[in-house]
Amino acid sequence: MNVKRIAIAIGVSIFFIGCQSKKIDDTKTPLVEIKTTMIQDTIPYTIAQNYFVKNTVEAIENPKIETEAAFNSYFGAATTMGNNGKPTAVDFTKEFAIAIVLPKTDNATTIQPVALKKDANHSLVFEYKVVVGDKQSYTSRPFLLVLVDKKWEGQVQLKKVK
Repeated sequence: MNVKRIAIAIGVSIFFIGCQSKKIDDTKTPLVEIKTTMIQDTIPYTIAQNYFVKNTVEAIENPKIETEAAFNSYFGAATTMGNNGKPTAVDFTKEFAIAIVLPKTDNATTIQPVALKKDANHSLVFEYKVVVGDKQSYTSRPFLLVLVDKKWEGQVQLKKVK
């Protein structure tokens, strides 16, 4: 009988201890506000699809491409079948392109965008990550092409992150 009472007392004690809650500190910034602030610091962009780097291109001197003529000297359209087969339309009167082009490789390599931000000098800093995969039986030219609204004008700097 005593064992039962002790077990019940312990169970009730644990129940009441578990139900206690601490006072909420209203002075801390809510998580929603922190997320909003971080989103405002990034610049929106669109990833351009269905293009390829022309074989005549050795390197791109300036990652910021502002004219259709310059764009066409570096990239060709890679149209495929289906609804998503058309290359992303680029209107250089309203937007510019940022291009990252890596050397040819026989490894499966992707370039992942991380963030596009404006620094204290009003330059655009495009952060990206390179992911190198398995060896392939052919070579490819990894590249990433993003489109940015012209309202975000500025020099473009590329920053590779890990």
